[in-house]
Amino acid sequence: MSVLPIILVRGFDLLGGSAADPFHGWNEGTVNPHKLGDNYIYEGMVVRFLKTELKLPQDQGSTTYLDATNALNYAASTRQQTGIDPNRLARLKTDFGHLPESTLTEWLTGRIWVDETIAKQYKGKHNTFWVFRYYDFAGAAAKRSLEVEADGLAETIERVLAITGAPSVYLICHSMGGVIARCMMQRTYLLKQKSAGLNMTDDQFVLTAPPAARTAAKKLALSRVAKWITMGTPHRGVPFQVVPTDFYAETEYFNAEFFARKMGKKSDDKRTPDQFLGDTKAFFDPERVLCVVGTNHRAYGGVMGSVTRSANQVVSWLQGKEANHSDGLIKQSSAALAGAYKAFVHKPHTGRDSLISCRESFELAVRFLFGDVRVRLRLESLTIRRSKKIMSRLGQMLDGKPEYFIGFSVKPRRVDFFLNQMTKDSENCFGPFSTEAIKTDQIKWDKEDKSKDGVVFEGVFNSALANFNPKTDEFKDLAYRVDIYIGERDSYLLGFSDTKIVDDTFYMLLVNEGGALKAVLVPNDRGTNAGMIAQPLVNNRCRFVVPSGLVHENVAMTLSLEIDPSQSALMPTG
Repeated sequence: MSVLPIILVRGFDLLGGSAADPFHGWNEGTVNPHKLGDNYIYEGMVVRFLKTELKLPQDQGSTTYLDATNALNYAASTRQQTGIDPNRLARLKTDFGHLPESTLTEWLTGRIWVDETIAKQYKGKHNTFWVFRYYDFAGAAAKRSLEVEADGLAETIERVLAITGAPSVYLICHSMGGVIARCMMQRTYLLKQKSAGLNMTDDQFVLTAPPAARTAAKKLALSRVAKWITMGTPHRGVPFQVVPTDFYAETEYFNAEFFARKMGKKSDDKRTPDQFLGDTKAFFDPERVLCVVGTNHRAYGGVMGSVTRSANQVVSWLQGKEANHSDGLIKQSSAALAGAYKAFVHKPHTGRDSLISCRESFELAVRFLFGDVRVRLRLESLTIRRSKKIMSRLGQMLDGKPEYFIGFSVKPRRVDFFLNQMTKDSENCFGPFSTEAIKTDQIKWDKEDKSKDGVVFEGVFNSALANFNPKTDEFKDLAYRVDIYIGERDSYLLGFSDTKIVDDTFYMLLVNEGGALKAVLVPNDRGTNAGMIAQPLVNNRCRFVVPSGLVHENVAMTLSLEIDPSQSALMPTG
């Protein structure tokens, strides 16, 4: 919830045009012609941060971020110390005299130079955002190295912390940018524990480092990075290789086996590369991570898009799956880490209205970074009730063996965008299920974390965006919309969820009523409160038994709503 510097890290650039882009692609936005008001034009993450007064929870007021990108200058080579301008060094000593002279000298000689005239404007200011311009490091792609880029990110963080005085930073990374951050945490910070003069290569040390060194590296990562957001990052690799690694060396990390080995997977480690790379706890805290997962592979365009979409489809067929399950480039399963927060966004990997340029990514980011209410919606049981009409029954017989898919999508109040979307087109619904009675342990939100069985949504909301009583300034309610989708695939023909069984909406509210906090489930009743269910929160949890016909005639279910006990800002005090 703290206001901290934000560092933006872009993804892989095949054509090398990023160096000419002022914000490395983070200034691309989207126009939504059929939406109104603030939902109409999204200017891009950079401009939106600059123009938005962000409301902070728990009476912390509000803040607007400042663009500090020009304070750092990224270069392909270092300056020699003999070339230091004494006047520049003197100015740095005036504004940053509390820092060692060796640090200030490094600011004028390293590959990341500090512009002292601009940096002093952001001294002591945590509400700044920065762009890690790693493509400025080398003019030729052949000189690029992901390890060098990871080292550069670590150096950038140290510069930002020294200038702003902030205790740590937030990282927002797209695609390979997340791999760079991962390499920094799990490799660069580990190599800082390597003793000087140790007769061992970096790769050897990463593979054989003692537990104490790994613990120290993780501690360093947690001290430097407060929260980490990735968007379409191939955390577990890419199951195919279409970019030549002899010219684009950093893309070797897209190979899961190579990536895992570079991160320290030993030959006798019985885990698969996928399992090893998904282990967030080995190098960071998964509860500080949000993985934004793209699902719209059809909108990933261009020649390269056609190639990667086709490759992902072939991989799915080889895995015995019919759907593509990707954002056009990255598989949905590869874009998420074990134990981390996860949000599905129906956008392609890059391009117009993509993960990097859509409003959804911004809304998810500000809620995750500054929100204080962690919400988890869990499905305890669900029963599908098919129509008993003769023609419907005949159709069910022709469908063959039932294969049901279930999805839940969530949209907050006043934002006309889903912050988590699970639909037929998204190809990310739970299932297939062969029975009409579904239980908690069949819903796998996180395949590596059994504690999340049954979860259909988890996310972070901001209590400052709730409704407040204008007379007492007390919390009134926090609301969000939930769409439920249930479909059945025809097992005799190819297709995904051909028969739509349920497609409806209900609303969840946290309400302060007479000094007590309760949760309310309101069906999509077109303006009335008929059938509304209200439950008090006991130990930050409540349960809803929803009979068939309340939300939809074809479904009966039991849901539980859980609020993280440590995030209790909404709890009334009197």
